[in-house]
Amino acid sequence: MKNRISVLSAVLLVSVVVLGQQNKVGPDGNPVPVPVTEDKYHSLLFENQFARVFRVELPPQKATLLHKHPYDYMIITLSDGDIESARGIASFMTYICPRGDVRFMHGPINHQLRNPEGMITHRNITVEIRRNSEQPYAYPATIESLQDYDVVPPPLDHRVTYQAVLDRDTVRASRVQILPGESLVVAKVGGPLLVVPLEDLELKAEGGETAAYRGDDVLWDPNAFHRKLTNTASLPARFVLLEFK
Repeated sequence: MKNRISVLSAVLLVSVVVLGQQNKVGPDGNPVPVPVTEDKYHSLLFENQFARVFRVELPPQKATLLHKHPYDYMIITLSDGDIESARGIASFMTYICPRGDVRFMHGPINHQLRNPEGMITHRNITVEIRRNSEQPYAYPATIESLQDYDVVPPPLDHRVTYQAVLDRDTVRASRVQILPGESLVVAKVGGPLLVVPLEDLELKAEGGETAAYRGDDVLWDPNAFHRKLTNTASLPARFVLLEFK
């Protein structure tokens, strides 16, 4: 009898834990969105007058709560794999998101993420932009609208130094690669920068010393990135840059 009570208690405990990870249900029978800060898979790194920056780590076969983004936001993917996303109570759509994928999303929006992978934790940096875009968009998204407004395009050649750019009215997003020994000026608009290294970097800024940057870190407006950068490492330097207007 004691064992049966223990098993029942364990089942009830699991049920409480599961229920605790679900959205409340509103009078209309639909889940009630929560602020993004209340989802346990979103960790707020910092916020200021330009942006609110989250680190997202979603384990395999897990889902976030249905949550609210009050602003437009950028997603910088830090892992390879598929991710499923649903707006409001709509059905989930699957997106192939390689490491280094950078895309823009219009807010305000209620949405939910689900990781269908069996072994891969989905990781990204989500950056809310505290000034909403006035550029138009199409939803459901079309190939044309994605190419014009929402996704940093792939480089024409992955084997060279490049800077692939999505230039919007509120932010200029770049995916950058600098080959060993080569240099590039990456900042253009003159506003503050957010830098997300995609791996460990070793860069020398013009007129300055060589500095090391940790992969997957988030750097707010480092002075070195406003100048010409030279890759002093033996491997390509890859990072994502957001310039706020």
